[in-house]
Amino acid sequence: MKGRSKLSKKKQPFAEPVPGMLWVILVLSGCFFIWSPFQIALFNGGSINFEGPISYAVIFTSIICFVTGIWIPLKQLPLSPSHLGLAIASFLLPLSYLLSKLNAASHYLSNTLVLIMLSATFFYIIAITVASHEKANRLIQHLLISSFYLIVWFGLWHWFGNGPLARFFFGWFAAFNDLGVYVDAVMTDSNGLRLTSVFQYANTYAAFLTVVLFACLHFITKAKLWWVRALHGFMLVPIFISFWLTLSRGGLVILPVVLVILLMFLKPAKQIVWILQLMISLISTGLILKPVTEIGLAMNNQYSGVEFLKGYTYVLGLSILVGFCCAWLMESKFARLTQKWSNLKWSSLYLPLGTVLFGGLLLWVILSTGLKTVLPDNVQTRLKNINFSQHSVLERATFYEDSLKLVADYPMLGAGGGAWSVLYEKYQNNPYTSRQAHNFYLQYLVETGWVGFLIFLSFVSYILYRYIRMYRHQEEAHRNDYFLYFIIVVSLLVLSLIDFNMTYVYLLILVFFSLGGITASFSSTKANVQVASYKKYNYMLTAIMVIGSIAATITAGLFLKAEQSYYQATEILKSGQVSIQEVTSHVDKALSIRSSHPYYASLKASFLQQVYEQTADPKYIIEAKSLLLEVQLLEPYNKMLFKQTMSILISQENYREALALSQEQRSNYPWDISLYEQELELLYKLGSTAYDQGQEEEAYPYFEQAFILKATIEKKQAHLDQLPEEQMQGRPFELSQTTKNVLGKMYYFTGQYALAEAILVQSFDTPLSSSSNLDGALWYLAALLKQDKENEALEEAFIEMNYNYEQQVNNLLELKPLDP
Repeated sequence: MKGRSKLSKKKQPFAEPVPGMLWVILVLSGCFFIWSPFQIALFNGGSINFEGPISYAVIFTSIICFVTGIWIPLKQLPLSPSHLGLAIASFLLPLSYLLSKLNAASHYLSNTLVLIMLSATFFYIIAITVASHEKANRLIQHLLISSFYLIVWFGLWHWFGNGPLARFFFGWFAAFNDLGVYVDAVMTDSNGLRLTSVFQYANTYAAFLTVVLFACLHFITKAKLWWVRALHGFMLVPIFISFWLTLSRGGLVILPVVLVILLMFLKPAKQIVWILQLMISLISTGLILKPVTEIGLAMNNQYSGVEFLKGYTYVLGLSILVGFCCAWLMESKFARLTQKWSNLKWSSLYLPLGTVLFGGLLLWVILSTGLKTVLPDNVQTRLKNINFSQHSVLERATFYEDSLKLVADYPMLGAGGGAWSVLYEKYQNNPYTSRQAHNFYLQYLVETGWVGFLIFLSFVSYILYRYIRMYRHQEEAHRNDYFLYFIIVVSLLVLSLIDFNMTYVYLLILVFFSLGGITASFSSTKANVQVASYKKYNYMLTAIMVIGSIAATITAGLFLKAEQSYYQATEILKSGQVSIQEVTSHVDKALSIRSSHPYYASLKASFLQQVYEQTADPKYIIEAKSLLLEVQLLEPYNKMLFKQTMSILISQENYREALALSQEQRSNYPWDISLYEQELELLYKLGSTAYDQGQEEEAYPYFEQAFILKATIEKKQAHLDQLPEEQMQGRPFELSQTTKNVLGKMYYFTGQYALAEAILVQSFDTPLSSSSNLDGALWYLAALLKQDKENEALEEAFIEMNYNYEQQVNNLLELKPLDP
């Protein structure tokens, strides 16, 4: 009996209780998934504001990885050869980001991405370890879904104007500002108020809610106890309400796609349960969506306790009702009805496709009839605007085309982490502003090139292929064990086709953790054989994990130390009691750790420039300029550093060098009209100075360059005129009145009076008031007189102002035109 018991235990290692060290890993992982979403979901925005939480997350992840790495060989976890092989292979992902640093467009951003991908890889292996244990797998899944529900309620509290309630529960660890506000949990844009919860971006929140919705349905259908089904069913209404309040058109379009994919993996009986639960919760949500929307819109203007309770009465009351309905809907009730149906070929396809077609038809009927009045006006507007010619679709298509242009220049290893955010202006088709490519795969391709992208694609595809193949042949009783991970991966990967969801490190790590959970489900005929034969691979994995976690911890710790020094310098500057030595010593400490950090360099250069202006000591401005040029060697596409260098050169009246730098950098920012304007002004200053000094031969080439530059601007404006009517142009691309004044003067200097007249008339407003208006009007009058024309109304305006304009105009008339 003893021998039999041992054999049984050996064959069923998952029946064992959770070991103590695995509890530690489990608890630490759980804490991470509760903490991280409330740090703006660890958004990697490419600026200093987002660095701290990401560095802490890297350290947090590395500690869990270190513990896991040490424990794997000690406890001889039942990792199959597949587990070990994929765990070791996963380090190719951060390695591809490390290789991409060879071509990095920004060393500062690429360093961050290496750490992020290393953390994602760590969590992939941690998930294999946790999910390989049956009880630990169940615990971590329940912890994940619980953390998802917290995020949903966090968002709804803000929608109903009760941020203080959210702060009471989450303020001790969430990213509330100094005023006790979680910024943009409900944000306003051109579409009105949109719910964003922890993400501060409605489309990503909609993507996350898609994950939560299908995860919730999964837990309802797999639960055996009625009260557990009711508990999860209770969340369907809050999830749907939140989804509608995001006003995300992309989410509405992609959600049915994800639904069809997931339903295909369910038997018809379970499909019916999912569909009925969706229909019940969707119809129920429709009944209260309009009043809930109106209450939220009012509450975000002025809080009212009565309205808050009213809104929650709607949501909670209907949620309880739907929860009990879900408790009654069980798969077993439909199993007999669908038994014959289940044996038909392609049986899993009929219901999903039919449901989507029916849903689309129902939506069309609602929007085409009086039924649409049940929907809030903002929701009606968003639904009506869903088409392929809307501006957001056209803009995304432009992003994708521009991404491929960038890839063509960095095909093999890519341009490094964060490359899109610093390079997109160089390749953009029109002057949009988007630091994200709005497509995870293209952005990954841009950053790592075809080498890194194919590694990623092969890695993910292999895991999903093996899981799907195994799932098809698996017993129904075991299909639910790892299906949550599949839901998370598929939902987020599909939704990331149209947005930058993976830029949120929390979601990226969630995907990799889920990939690890899927990998843990892989079995092998050799999996339970003597693990000693694979011990060397365990030790290899341990060595990589331990070394990697130590390196990541040290690096992230140093980054935090540098950031602390930077903020100490900024606090001194804010205090007003500024010590040159104290400020520079703090910034120098930061730069000694991260020498290519543009924000550190910019702060020091700006401070030195201010000291120079106060002391007139040239050593400060020389040091500032030298620092900026040095950092730009590693950050050649950082516009902030470039503009700061230009500012220093112009302040020193070093116009020639400023012009050379502007002409060198303009190709990197071909749609930034401010650079064209600045360059035209530099050309005018250099040309007019040469003219005043009698160096006419030197003056004309500057003016000629200005005319060529103007032609370039006009060519680009003609290109913008050809954009589809529905597509937004982006930033303005038109010369200001001040620049038109400068350009008109250059035409005047070269004797092109008709052209001078045509552009100078646009350089001033009437009635005349400011000095710039007066200056433009004077040159305009002179250009007219040179052509024997007059403008009596303008002359009378000068007379009414008692402004002696005649002498000044005569001075202009005496200017000798330059010859080519």
